[in-house]
Amino acid sequence: MVEQPITITLPKGYKWLTGRIVDSTVKAEFIQVDDNNVSISTGLFRCGEYIRFHALAQLPETDKDVSNSERFKKAISFKHRIVNTKSIKETETHSQKDSFRTLKKKGIPLFLMLLTTSGIFGFVIYEGIPKVLVYSYVVSKSNVEQVQFKSTNSDLVKVTSNESEFEIEQPFPDFIERTIGVPTLSDQKDNYIFYILLPIYILIILILFLNQVFEYYRNRRLLKILGD
Repeated sequence: MVEQPITITLPKGYKWLTGRIVDSTVKAEFIQVDDNNVSISTGLFRCGEYIRFHALAQLPETDKDVSNSERFKKAISFKHRIVNTKSIKETETHSQKDSFRTLKKKGIPLFLMLLTTSGIFGFVIYEGIPKVLVYSYVVSKSNVEQVQFKSTNSDLVKVTSNESEFEIEQPFPDFIERTIGVPTLSDQKDNYIFYILLPIYILIILILFLNQVFEYYRNRRLLKILGD
């Protein structure tokens, strides 16, 4: 229920010239209150009902390089007291052809990215989290630490401690000589970051893709209401 007419206001310098209801699912009346305010009286206004109206406004002159449509959008404001309605949102419609073109231009790349990243994530999960070899390494006479090694572009290996900032590059035989016992398998910490970030990335892409689909069908529904 509308407790008072919906009021559409323009700021000082702007002026409503004329307007009329062109289509409506309710009994509505367009009223020009003054130069800056017009109102639409509806009485009951239920979910799914609509009012379509045309109005003409005069805009003040300006030296700014801004289109009249942009100036009008920023200037117009709505006031209402409709039960269970928080606010009136402003939106634009595009032709069915333009809307579908936008969906293809933005939606298809997002869909392909979604398929690719989901496939990568599924493959990695299927293969399991790879583990790394961890060695007990004699850093000094009184200190043994758990380390990993990686090969370099030269004949050396880079040894990195899991317990401290110790790092060293040395020939592989020298590395083996300073290890104790049998290496163990351990989870690689960097993998956990990957497994956390990839689902988040997939979720973001999914939201962006669904937003494009939602905008397409929302525009389609508005065009149907407007009869275009």
